[in-house]
Amino acid sequence: MITIIKNAKVFNGVELLEHTTIAIEDGKIVNKAEGDMVIDGNDCTLLPGLIDSHVHLYGVENLRETAKYGITTVLDMGVRNHVVIDDLRNCKGVSGILSSCLPAYAPNSGLAKKMKFPNSVIVQNAADSVRFVHEQINFNADYIKVIIEDEGKNGGVAFPADILEGIVNEAHKNGKRVVSHVVSPQTFELAINSGVDVLTHIPFIVALPQAVVDSMVKSACISVPTMVAMKAIVDNIEGLKSKFPFRLMKKFSKKLQAMPTFKYNYVEESVEKIRQAGIPILAGSDSNMGDKTTPFSVEYGSSLHEELKLLVKSGCTPIQALQSATSIPADYWKLSNRGRIALGYPADLLLVKGNPIENIEDTKNIKNVWIAGDLIH
Repeated sequence: MITIIKNAKVFNGVELLEHTTIAIEDGKIVNKAEGDMVIDGNDCTLLPGLIDSHVHLYGVENLRETAKYGITTVLDMGVRNHVVIDDLRNCKGVSGILSSCLPAYAPNSGLAKKMKFPNSVIVQNAADSVRFVHEQINFNADYIKVIIEDEGKNGGVAFPADILEGIVNEAHKNGKRVVSHVVSPQTFELAINSGVDVLTHIPFIVALPQAVVDSMVKSACISVPTMVAMKAIVDNIEGLKSKFPFRLMKKFSKKLQAMPTFKYNYVEESVEKIRQAGIPILAGSDSNMGDKTTPFSVEYGSSLHEELKLLVKSGCTPIQALQSATSIPADYWKLSNRGRIALGYPADLLLVKGNPIENIEDTKNIKNVWIAGDLIH
């Protein structure tokens, strides 16, 4: 069966093409002018299936939800049991996945226990970093994830530099990039100095100093800001503070009262610095609905569209935002045949009403989604 999509504008992952006919046959994009089914894309834009570069997966229902929103590839950033990922790798009709499997935590980390991770995620010393990296490789991890906590904040412990460098070196030796959870300028600096490749999240207590951004450039780091998640944390914490009368806060919530002020403006300021410095940005949502160990929840699917909106609000052009969820992550992670619309590529496609190059929020006006040529929405 051949499906023809005509009269639509086409964002091919890099640029916008005017009214290009796209044909789908046997799950791939082909060069055909006529077909068995014709879809009129008038006043619509066809995009490659989107890539969410930061999610947390718990079951196939998460992938059904992301697929419904035109996200055809997701990068999982840490599970408690690698079997979850094994079970999700080859599911049909849902988003495809990459995963770090289990993330690494520093010795004496209380966060690992709080988040209910097994003891194996604790990397005890530099020699133990070899054990940890090879465990994840044996679980078929696509990259290695490390959690760098902020010393003394919410019980956080510092990640010893020699252990972190050991993880990075062993990962690189085995052809794996390293992604790091970072939450402050200090954790950014430690990650950069240790050779981490991808820095995920942005601080909301202070803006990133220009010196840190310059170090990111020098070290060729990649940024996954997860702005939508950062905004959710700020809104939740600051909103919670405002709901407590001072007398109740003093009596029941001294810890909450003592917390520093969180400001989303710092996130926007930092992302703008990163963008102006020419650092590649990958769009990621940090979707994690249903995880009771986290203080906030971000929805699957819809949140990536909100991330694109926030990236534009911070200074990205709509094309730059769309590239951050298509061709840029596909190229960075060497995802052959993803993130673009081109002959021979799998037909992972998203058709939306409107033109997101003019109004990024038009990505939310979803008409159709195809995965490997199958119409799933």
